[in-house]
Amino acid sequence: MLSLLIMLFTGCASSIPPGSIMLKVDNNAAEDSRYNISRSGTYTCYGLYTECYLIDLTEHRIVWNKDITEGNPFDESITFSGSDGQAVNVDVSTAYQILGSDEQIVALARKYTAEGIHQADNLVNTRVRDATRDSLNRCAQTMTVEQIYGERRSEVFDCALLMLQAQYEPEGLHIERLNLNGAVRLPATIQTSMEARISMTADADRVRREVDKVTAEGEKTIAAATAAAEATRIQSEAQATADKLRASAITPETLRLRELEIQAAAIEKWNGQLPVSTSGQGMFIPLPATDK
Repeated sequence: MLSLLIMLFTGCASSIPPGSIMLKVDNNAAEDSRYNISRSGTYTCYGLYTECYLIDLTEHRIVWNKDITEGNPFDESITFSGSDGQAVNVDVSTAYQILGSDEQIVALARKYTAEGIHQADNLVNTRVRDATRDSLNRCAQTMTVEQIYGERRSEVFDCALLMLQAQYEPEGLHIERLNLNGAVRLPATIQTSMEARISMTADADRVRREVDKVTAEGEKTIAAATAAAEATRIQSEAQATADKLRASAITPETLRLRELEIQAAAIEKWNGQLPVSTSGQGMFIPLPATDK
């Protein structure tokens, strides 16, 4: 957060940068006229009892880490508890922005005098951080530690964000985001127990998948054999039906018709000559030749 305390006794004018406003506080004036806000143009700040604060209205991000090598050189992580009373520890990141009307900003400056509205990081790092821890505790009352660690992780942070926005939005401090910045840290005993259970569940799932695979392959083999047997049965029935139909089609009439067809074919092939011999009673009798 860009902050600037300017005490000018010479009355020199300065420009207000884009994305900022100037909050001028006249400590010698009555309460209702002590604060004055300029959003653009130039300003002058002079007098022994006058203070000028350049307030940045752009979005800012703050991270509360356990690792002292990131951010401030001390543990800023947040600890809260689930419904089972077990504590979890998390790194949290938040993004905020000062918004609202002149009246809201003045009200914010009056309420948080100790933190300093011109140094909003101080406000967020103290009161908002405390409110964040309280909101996470409230939102986690219906969740076990394992749920916070697992499937309801985002739910608890979404709930806490809504609570913070409801608290600070009317005052002109907009909390844009509240995110888990890293992994959820669990007590060692809970972590070990949960990892063992996860491993057992994974093994059970693997065995179940293998059983399902073997069962599916067996069912596939049975289905193939059943289909082959059914195909053979259908083919046999079809052949039997065809044979039966052919057999039922042989009658004296069809035999006589076939005999006539054979005789007609023989007549078509006859060359007009009578046979020179014929057989009878086991011997051949020569026939006389005829002249044409």
